[in-house]
Amino acid sequence: MINIKRYALFLKIILILGCIPTFVHGFFKTTINWINGLVPKNVAAGLEIFYQSITPTVKALCIFIDVVIPSIILIFGFIYFVKILNLFKKGEIFSKPVFLCFKRLARVAFIWVIYSPISFILLGLIVTMNNPKGSRYLAIGFNTQDILNIIVFGFFSIITSIMYEGLVLKKQSDLTV
Repeated sequence: MINIKRYALFLKIILILGCIPTFVHGFFKTTINWINGLVPKNVAAGLEIFYQSITPTVKALCIFIDVVIPSIILIFGFIYFVKILNLFKKGEIFSKPVFLCFKRLARVAFIWVIYSPISFILLGLIVTMNNPKGSRYLAIGFNTQDILNIIVFGFFSIITSIMYEGLVLKKQSDLTV
């Protein structure tokens, strides 16, 4: 139990000192790139045709799709992860609140897995929106990052089912004399 509390504290420190500053840096860097009209490499690599100049409306839509929505999803993931770590620090492992947090974290991971390819499709369409008819671009992209996201979602789904089984076993053992 002490090891779990130490790991929870360690992971919380790593999250606060490492992940959150990296997230903030990426948020501002991507936003500034879109404002300056620089199309990110992951979007530009998928666009094999040329696109017209990016208007302010297109920039705003791209910032919303490429920065704001993923940031909201990631923030929800951070919140549920911190809640799980706090519950672990309290000594709750196979409890209903831990299971519910894992279930919500698995949902956030599932939303991330679905949103990643959808955002690529939308960004390709929006960036080429000002092109003349016949030159607009709609591409479906699936890359290694999407595969990694599927693995992470699968990992959280497995952990959620394990937490549920642990919760059921704990209830059964509490009822036995």
